[in-house]
Amino acid sequence: MKKGACQITRHLDKDHPEIVVEHIISDRLHDVPRPDIDLRIRYGTGEWPGETAAKIQSDVVVAVASPDFLSRHPVNDLAALSAAPLLSVEGADWVWMTWSSFLRQAGAPFHRLNVRHFNSYVVALQAARNGQGVSLG
Repeated sequence: MKKGACQITRHLDKDHPEIVVEHIISDRLHDVPRPDIDLRIRYGTGEWPGETAAKIQSDVVVAVASPDFLSRHPVNDLAALSAAPLLSVEGADWVWMTWSSFLRQAGAPFHRLNVRHFNSYVVALQAARNGQGVSLG
């Protein structure tokens, strides 16, 4: 969960103990429209029809990998990063950054990427933690 969501929950717990906060976390965009939800914290542009949105914070996306992976696959520059096994979350929400867009923005040389696709951000990060590749975090 994003830092902003935790700060809101901490404030409510302390100052308004009568308010019950339930966390419903989903990577599926279509789980969102529910009449029983009063407040949602969502990743994206904020342009959602029929909703009012306020920006909480901006993201900084970085490549993340386990120390074990980096000892076996030294990633010292963009060329080495783009040649490494990459773990990508795609299909959950198409506004999420992909490896292609990340490497293009960083100025990496273009070539075919070695990408494993996940439909869950949590699972992709766990695979990176287990030394299976580099993820965007």
